[in-house]
Amino acid sequence: MQLESLILKNFRSYEGEYRIPIKDLTVFIGQNDAGKSTVLEALEIFFNNDQVKFEGSDYHRNHREGEVRIGCEFSDFPKEMILDAQATTCLEQEFLLNKNGLVEIHKLFSGGSIKPKSLLIANYPIVDEFGQEPLIELSNSKLKALVKKVLNGDQVENLNLSSNPSMRIALLNKSKIENFKTIEIPGDKGTGKPFIECINQHLPLYSLFRSDKKNDDKDGEVQEPIKFAVKSALGSVEIQKTLEKIKKDVLDVVNDVTARTATKLKEMDEEIAKALKPDLTEEPKWDKVFSYKIEDETGVPLNKRGSGVRRLVLLNFFRAEADRKLERDENRTSVIYAIEEPETSQHPDNQKLLADAMIELSNADNTQVLLTTHVPAMAELLPVDRFCLIHKSGVANQRLEFSDSEKASEILDSISKALGVTPNPILPKVLITVEGANDINCLVKFSKLLNEKDSEQYIDLSANESRAVVLPAGGSSLRHWVSKQYLSSFKLPELYIFDRDEDKKYEEQVEQVNKREDESWATLTEGLTMENYLHPRVVSECFQMEIDFAMEDNVPLKVAKNLYEQNGNKKWVDLSEKTQAKKLKRVKIRLNEEVAGKMTFNDLLERDQEGKLQELLNRAKKLTSPL
Repeated sequence: MQLESLILKNFRSYEGEYRIPIKDLTVFIGQNDAGKSTVLEALEIFFNNDQVKFEGSDYHRNHREGEVRIGCEFSDFPKEMILDAQATTCLEQEFLLNKNGLVEIHKLFSGGSIKPKSLLIANYPIVDEFGQEPLIELSNSKLKALVKKVLNGDQVENLNLSSNPSMRIALLNKSKIENFKTIEIPGDKGTGKPFIECINQHLPLYSLFRSDKKNDDKDGEVQEPIKFAVKSALGSVEIQKTLEKIKKDVLDVVNDVTARTATKLKEMDEEIAKALKPDLTEEPKWDKVFSYKIEDETGVPLNKRGSGVRRLVLLNFFRAEADRKLERDENRTSVIYAIEEPETSQHPDNQKLLADAMIELSNADNTQVLLTTHVPAMAELLPVDRFCLIHKSGVANQRLEFSDSEKASEILDSISKALGVTPNPILPKVLITVEGANDINCLVKFSKLLNEKDSEQYIDLSANESRAVVLPAGGSSLRHWVSKQYLSSFKLPELYIFDRDEDKKYEEQVEQVNKREDESWATLTEGLTMENYLHPRVVSECFQMEIDFAMEDNVPLKVAKNLYEQNGNKKWVDLSEKTQAKKLKRVKIRLNEEVAGKMTFNDLLERDQEGKLQELLNRAKKLTSPL
């Protein structure tokens, strides 16, 4: 199951109801005490109520005796669910999904209580002939009576009257449904209990890594995996045989000592000597025998290392432990990693590695990553269309702004102000705009390749002093950047490279830019997208498969499909759209990072036959060169 949104109502500083969309990677940004950690801790209460437990003070100050809700919407839920030995049901057929077609569960705290009630929120059909009570709330006897009243004899005869789901589905299929209403089905008792219990078994595993964790090798995240490793080792057949032999050898020595003692004792009191016999009162707890600490190769323990190293090691123990828990639970197939301020105590180089690792992790199947940060250096390493900006509320209600590929640019100014971003001391001379972050990676690598061959002609966008700013405009919104001239206030030349795509939808924007009476310039890629400039030979080498493609091919899709189907027994079309999108995303990242990085100068010239990339990077060089 995948988390689609979080619902908060009157929880801590969030007065009123908020619905916060959650993506594969979601980055919560804002000033200190804005409410970023509150979001992650609300999810911890919803999923585990372990590291963070709900307390009376979690009620919003204006609703101490009112209600608090922490709810979640989920997609990718199982089509069928086994409620018990006799009952299997389908949530969709039972109309137990919300208006969005998602599973929605709330944890409700009310009247100052710290114990939640679970509620399943459903957009449920209302049928007059069934009465005022929703079918889901009817007992078995009431359902039987209704079945016999509404269905004909053959239908009743072929129906399993001991299965409530079967009777409900039969009744709903028979009726003409025109009206729906949102109902809340209690999950702590009655007919809703087995549904909530069953859904809970399939919820994602949620693992929270807090910024205030104790960073040493005695921390639970470090010790628990080690303890589990010890128990796993002790459970192997070979080690069990060895331990049994040790136990026998020890017992033999004890028996020998006891026999010698008895022999001596007989000389003094034969009756007492007869009673001496060793008896193992308790099986040895072998897992308690072993205690470990983490050391590096020089013997320095983890808790003596720097805070940055300790936190980095602990963070990855946390990830390993989450993976272990996921492997042990056959029902759970997805995991959510929630990490507060991953950049804490980290060198800038490590921050870049962490950001890349978090992005890559979020691209894995059935994995979501939630991060918080208030550090501009960390924020700039993460994709802007994954941001949720939380404004510090003060006395007023919390205010949230969300970015996506369509409006990422619209909240950049708000983010800059919230994080206190200051202008770069090296003033830019040209703005280069592409469609997305992957295109930036590819273009930067191509620029370095050309610059190494001819530094007089081509700019190196990877150099800090290049004085060119490369911006991702985000898919179709690239058109709006041109038509609305978002960048005009900078009063700098603008260079655009649009994906040609099959319908050449950006031709009009190219024409608009090239009509300007300044040094701005725009072009379409020669192929469908930036990835078409990659050489098939290099793609084949990196992905270890034979593949060829033309300029009119959708390269990421072709590579992703071939990669998935290369074992011969899987079909791309059998995957859900969401799984396809994730696999496609991972392939795009590898194409624009790994493959682009292994291209040669001649490879690029062979693909850029019209010279559009070369012209773009040549124009950028001229615009940034000293007069």
